[in-house]
Amino acid sequence: MSFEVNLEEHGALTVGKKDAMVTLDSKGTWSFQGKNGNLAFAPKQWHTVALNYGTSQQTVTVDGKVVCNVLSGSSKAKLPISLSLDRYIFASFDNFAVVNSTSQV
Repeated sequence: MSFEVNLEEHGALTVGKKDAMVTLDSKGTWSFQGKNGNLAFAPKQWHTVALNYGTSQQTVTVDGKVVCNVLSGSSKAKLPISLSLDRYIFASFDNFAVVNSTSQV
């Protein structure tokens, strides 16, 4: 899954599948599968986010940089995909795509 996002104000974006959610906070932090760290995710800028749920690893990429790579096996849940913000703010999304290895869903 991949998309572009632009948060108009500070906020935290949570996206993913039920058992594998990533949170990206415009204050500069991320969390995924019990891991966390820092990243540049400022508001009022477009960011490209990609989540890859593979059979042996799960990868989160932000603006072309791998933020986290978890080698704990594949995520059990296939759909639905959830996307939420931690508070009411304006956010723009573009080029949202969910793709498997052979075709676009």
